[in-house]
Amino acid sequence: MIASLLHVDASSIDTTSPLELSTKWLSAFEVSISNEDLDSVLSLFHEHGYWKDILTLTWDLRTIRGHFSIRRMLDAHLPATGLSAFHLLEDAIRGPTTIKPLPDLVFIRFCFEFETTHGKGIAVAFLVPTSNDGTWKAWSLLTRLDSLKAHPEQIGVLRARPAHHESWEDRRRREIDFDDGDPTVLVVGAGHCGLEVAARLTYLGVPTLVIDRNQRVGDNWRTRYKTLHLHDTIWSNQMPYLDFPKTWPVFSPASKVLSIHLPGTVSDRP
Repeated sequence: MIASLLHVDASSIDTTSPLELSTKWLSAFEVSISNEDLDSVLSLFHEHGYWKDILTLTWDLRTIRGHFSIRRMLDAHLPATGLSAFHLLEDAIRGPTTIKPLPDLVFIRFCFEFETTHGKGIAVAFLVPTSNDGTWKAWSLLTRLDSLKAHPEQIGVLRARPAHHESWEDRRRREIDFDDGDPTVLVVGAGHCGLEVAARLTYLGVPTLVIDRNQRVGDNWRTRYKTLHLHDTIWSNQMPYLDFPKTWPVFSPASKVLSIHLPGTVSDRP
């Protein structure tokens, strides 16, 4: 499939403005979506292009390829989704930029925010030139729902304001024992991902219980070889609400995470 993107006119690419092209594509996309004009939406995609959806339209994790399948997804989900409020991001990391993995293969990558009936999200688009007349179309579009309007994350100005007549220890014990009601969600596995899911759900107001076959939180790392490091960088391993210090190594030693980062943040119960 990549072969169909090769052999573009390199001279025309060098004079291309990523910001101008991204703005033009997003403006056309917004009009097409608001009008529910599926022919116009599809005209903005490469014929073999991808739409990768994370909860936005399908409430699922889906990868849709090609005009026929994208149309079918939009037919089924677009009217009820309420996609709107598109806003191009222009910061140093997410702003429009040119990516050239090969001399004759080029993408324009940009990110934009959006809203739906139920929440807010962010999207990442990769455009490719489809001819020498300056036409750029989406090779891939990822739409990811980040938050729910009816269940805002309890951070910042929405953080908890508990009464002062109860100690933190007592309040924490009530939370751990679910004195105020049963958990809504059960997470199986108290590894890195399980703890992240539980933390995010808790601050969305969803009572969550995490269980694990090991005796202690972190034993799935603790029982492995001593030189174990997380294989991804700290930027993809940050834990919600508990950022790594600025001095933290790029590849985190598992023992360092266990001995410094986790104690005091989670509670083990038999």
